[in-house]
Amino acid sequence: MSKGAMAEQFVQQAEDGDPQAQFTLACCYFNAWGCNKDLELAAKWFGEASHQGHLKAQNNYGKCFQNGWGVEQSYETAAKWYHASSDPRTYCPGRPHPKLSCPLACPCLKNALGDGYARAQANLGIMYQNGWGVEKNRETAVKWYRIASNQGHADGQANLGVCYHNGWGVKKNLELAAHWYRLAAEQGDQYGQANLGVCYDNGWGVEKDLNEAFKWYKLAAEQGHAYGQNNLGRCYENGWGCTQSIDEAVRWYRASAEQGDIFGMNTLGWCYAEGWGVAPDVEVAARWHRAAQEAAEKMTGGPVEPPSPNKKPPFDSTSKDPHDAVKIYRRAAEQGKAQGQFSLGWCCENGWGMHQDLAAAFKWYNKAASQGHPYAQHKVGKLYESGRGCEKNPEKAEQFLEMARTKSDERTQRFNELNGSPNAKPKPKRLDL
Repeated sequence: MSKGAMAEQFVQQAEDGDPQAQFTLACCYFNAWGCNKDLELAAKWFGEASHQGHLKAQNNYGKCFQNGWGVEQSYETAAKWYHASSDPRTYCPGRPHPKLSCPLACPCLKNALGDGYARAQANLGIMYQNGWGVEKNRETAVKWYRIASNQGHADGQANLGVCYHNGWGVKKNLELAAHWYRLAAEQGDQYGQANLGVCYDNGWGVEKDLNEAFKWYKLAAEQGHAYGQNNLGRCYENGWGCTQSIDEAVRWYRASAEQGDIFGMNTLGWCYAEGWGVAPDVEVAARWHRAAQEAAEKMTGGPVEPPSPNKKPPFDSTSKDPHDAVKIYRRAAEQGKAQGQFSLGWCCENGWGMHQDLAAAFKWYNKAASQGHPYAQHKVGKLYESGRGCEKNPEKAEQFLEMARTKSDERTQRFNELNGSPNAKPKPKRLDL
């Protein structure tokens, strides 16, 4: 039967109280199969089936409450329905609402915990991990991820790997993290693939192997995983596990950036700023860097260091006059402030508010780089690479560029931690059928 005929066929059965028909009809309304998309009707029929103990409907009803699809958003109600779907012992068919303290004498006790719906169990883990609708409890999150994982659920396996990777609710164990990532990755889960790539990239829980890192990044990237795309670009940029290709690097950086990945946007901005693999365009570079910074500020709740320079200074000052701004940068630089040193170096390099002086630019970038400023490290590397403002030195160029890349990787980890999980999942486009 085509999905287009589902809605009409199942209406009468749903109205007669058949829970499977109610669930299927809800999916039709949610996905616009043979009818107009209607989230309120979808939620209604998921609810009808849920009250009769339909596990998949209960999970989807929880999703509706989690995201406000057709109902008023309520994390508490979402968590209750995930509980109901995760452990049938908590819900007695025929009761009007999921009951989290179902008496042991309840007839539904015959359902074992493992008979719960694995997708809901993984979702319930996410609720506990983030404190959505329940008290935040990483140990309980691990419990539900593990139950889902033991049933072979890829989302649960990938998230359990994240917990082992970071020591969230369980003792940190990189070997077990890689193990669970692999199980998810081998099922085609893009998050497991990307995270397994990171393990091989860094030698975390597995022997470092750039060929394997490239393989898993590529599989994740081809499925649209934004961070995997950015890391695949890094592989092509450096020839890690593959033949070096500037065109492929820029292609994957762009794919990542267009999905809103902070690091993809920032790296693509660098490509345009430096004319690496694309025609130099400071306006396009500024646009990507601005987008990356805005996204980072939303994630962290505060300002972050600005990305590479464009036609305006890379460090805000109280003055809009270039000459006054240079004075402010110089004062900060002479006080030993890395950002001031970097900004003054940029002014020297670009002749902004002063005569261009590449030797002075190299001097100030180098001072900032010695304090661990990643953008300054990148600029020093580029100057050594080209011989501008200093004697050309390919070995030192690679040394500073590698320092900048390492610092970027550290920031990636911090952003991931602030975002709650390095394996955060997007909202599903469809609900289960």
